[in-house]
Amino acid sequence: MQIIRTMAILIVSVVLFAAGTVGAQPSGSPASDQDRAVPEKALRVSGGEVYKAKEAGQVASRLGLEGKDKERFLKTLARHKENKKGAKQKLKGLMASLREGMKKGAPDKEISSLLDKVNDAYDRLDAIRKSERQDLGNILTPRQHAKLLLMSVRGRR
Repeated sequence: MQIIRTMAILIVSVVLFAAGTVGAQPSGSPASDQDRAVPEKALRVSGGEVYKAKEAGQVASRLGLEGKDKERFLKTLARHKENKKGAKQKLKGLMASLREGMKKGAPDKEISSLLDKVNDAYDRLDAIRKSERQDLGNILTPRQHAKLLLMSVRGRR
């Protein structure tokens, strides 16, 4: 059985490697203009977060924001980033406490209390995200807001 599994993994690896090199260009060959264009995927960031200054600027440009609207957009993102950062850190600590409680075999009452705190932390993070979406909705047109939401959702995959 182990031999069959090893052979299957080897075959899949070879097929994936071969598939990756089929469209590859030889070294030194010029890439087309289309290959040089920044793909939409490059503007997506891990977890759907669009806060790093360079990436936020790219997203603002992608949305067609200029001048004061772009400045308001970037300030709003920065403000909410700080709020979310604190909420995420608190959630991370609570999850670690829950994990420890489960590991040490804490009584159900303690686990239930930790679960309530975790759920409250998730609710707080959701409230911050909702507030962010509302604030951005005051800056962006509905089409821009939808585009931003779709970029964020794709980034979370």
